[in-house]
Amino acid sequence: MSDPDLELRKQIQSHLIQTGTYERLTNELKTSLLENGWIDEVKSTTIEELKKNPNLKYSDILPKLEKKAIDDVPQDTKLKITSQLREFLDTIVNT
Repeated sequence: MSDPDLELRKQIQSHLIQTGTYERLTNELKTSLLENGWIDEVKSTTIEELKKNPNLKYSDILPKLEKKAIDDVPQDTKLKITSQLREFLDTIVNT
């Protein structure tokens, strides 16, 4: 990522936090994932992996489970959060 891209990303993140949008979207995402059973599914998968190999450390298990966990996020949740982020970006670009 180039310096201008990094700077833009920092500005967007700062604005997300300042406006309370970051907290609101984070809470909506957590609620949706909990309601859809995604959190329980990831916990269960993690426990299964730890039972197979109890010596695994966080740094060992994260790469094994991260892609599957991301892929398993319900499509409607992805679309809802992505749509809200786009709306947010549209409002700050047009101001």
